[in-house]
Amino acid sequence: MAVTGEPAPVTRATAERVFLIVLMAGSSALFYEALNYPRASFAFPGAILVLLFGCSVAALLRGRRRPAAGAEAAFFDHPSRFALALLLLVAYTAVLETVGYFTTGFAMIVLLPVMLGYREWRVILSTAAIYLLFVWLVFHVIFQREMARDFFLPWILGY
Repeated sequence: MAVTGEPAPVTRATAERVFLIVLMAGSSALFYEALNYPRASFAFPGAILVLLFGCSVAALLRGRRRPAAGAEAAFFDHPSRFALALLLLVAYTAVLETVGYFTTGFAMIVLLPVMLGYREWRVILSTAAIYLLFVWLVFHVIFQREMARDFFLPWILGY
């Protein structure tokens, strides 16, 4: 095997492993931070963080045991699409507080797959609607948490 001056390309499998390890570290750090919450407030974020950590471990072990087809493909096949997706995430974060969760969430769920080349509009729109309905039901109806004001929500729901 010849040694060249070029670094080996980052593969999808390597990128997935790094991402899962970062998720595990992040969920661990946030769990530790959430231990400072009052006991009644800790249960939900604590459970979500434990679930995130557990799913990350399961995905990491599954990937090491049985690599997916194409796992050794180059991670950056489409660097321009990656840059667009990253730009969309930054924009989402920047306008989230001003515009509101439902509007920015809907825009993100619709725009991200379209920017990455997915064009099944029935699937995209139904996924966005079902996800946002689920979030609204869980937090507004089940947990009876007041949802943050949203820019377009009063016009849509009439409140």
